[in-house]
Amino acid sequence: MALVQRALTGASLALALATTATAQPAVPPGKVSPKAAALLSELRAELAAFRAQQAALPPPKDVAEDLSRRARLDAVARDGVTDVMRSDLSQVEKGHALQQLFEEIVAIDADNTRALTAALPQEGWFTRSKYGEKVGADAWLIVQHSPDTAFQQAILNRIEPLVATGEINPRDYALLFDRVQVKGNRPQRYASQAHCVSGAWGFLAVEDISAVDQRRAAIGWTETLTDTEARLRIGASC
Repeated sequence: MALVQRALTGASLALALATTATAQPAVPPGKVSPKAAALLSELRAELAAFRAQQAALPPPKDVAEDLSRRARLDAVARDGVTDVMRSDLSQVEKGHALQQLFEEIVAIDADNTRALTAALPQEGWFTRSKYGEKVGADAWLIVQHSPDTAFQQAILNRIEPLVATGEINPRDYALLFDRVQVKGNRPQRYASQAHCVSGAWGFLAVEDISAVDQRRAAIGWTETLTDTEARLRIGASC
């Protein structure tokens, strides 16, 4: 089964995964419907094939290459979430399938978190001027999907002063800020986090949604709320 193009950001997919999976009761593998089991089998085969490709490569030559490979594995694993969400499985079947994918993805995220923790530069973060755009983007993706909220908060504290200097992508700061807020059961500030509820995509709680565009402009994030609604398919079926 070919991987479909992801319609949502990795961040929103991860949150949808966690929201949908935890909303369902624990279900033993044998209780997953045959249709859901068949889809899971295909997705696991695709992930296993990608892992085999990575394992056949020479060891990464530096931190940048290691983070790049880890970010790609993160993306491939989450492509499976899109496949489930776009499938014709029932909402209950999707929840059961996502629950099982969630366990596998969290293991990847935890391993990536351990690797990134060891690779963080002495100055605190991978700035644009010293490390380039891609290294910072790959490292941010790992932080954004980390199961360790304390680690996310620590990195948020490190990158916040860099927003004003242009040394990080302001969007990355906004999405990580919102992710930490949501994990702490607090309203998000930049309206970047969506979830699947009652069969449709919607934003999680926002401090003041009428001020979102102003807040984004203040940190240099140029995407408007209207653009985000279209990108995250707010109001569309999930």
